[in-house]
Amino acid sequence: MLGIDTPGIDRRSLRFLGLFVAGMVSLGVLFECLPVLFQQLYMSPVAHLSTSLLQAMSVDAVLDTGHLGDGFCELAVSRILYRITFDCTGIFAILAFTSLTLAYPATVRQRASGLAVGLPAIFVFSVLRITVLGLIANLEPAWIELFHVYVMELATLGFMLFTWMYWLGQVRRA
Repeated sequence: MLGIDTPGIDRRSLRFLGLFVAGMVSLGVLFECLPVLFQQLYMSPVAHLSTSLLQAMSVDAVLDTGHLGDGFCELAVSRILYRITFDCTGIFAILAFTSLTLAYPATVRQRASGLAVGLPAIFVFSVLRITVLGLIANLEPAWIELFHVYVMELATLGFMLFTWMYWLGQVRRA
């Protein structure tokens, strides 16, 4: 059994890890208990803005939010129908970023500024993610699975970690 004074285990690191896990569990429970809130405040705006960007680029894109209560929107791009779910919108990057930021030992002001900058940045990235996937669907539908499952998942994770590391650098300089 590991003791508190075990070499190589930093008490602050364990506290951070514990707070991060507790934050993820708490946000996960909140997400599961209030899906309509997340659908209205996150999924719907991401889907609408992505569709508007696609249309501004002259892509034949039509959004149907009739199934929002069922946990998805339908985006028709050039007569191909795609379901936009929470997985597609990067909501889990938002939850992870929030947990990481709140768990890190920083002042309330630093955490608030991290959330104030990071959450909108990830939101914009998520809009761009759906837009890029719509462009790929329009240009080369056979590539959508590759980009959706691999490229964009890694890009989302990478962007979230980059954003958090950027904030972390700002906190450490302060």
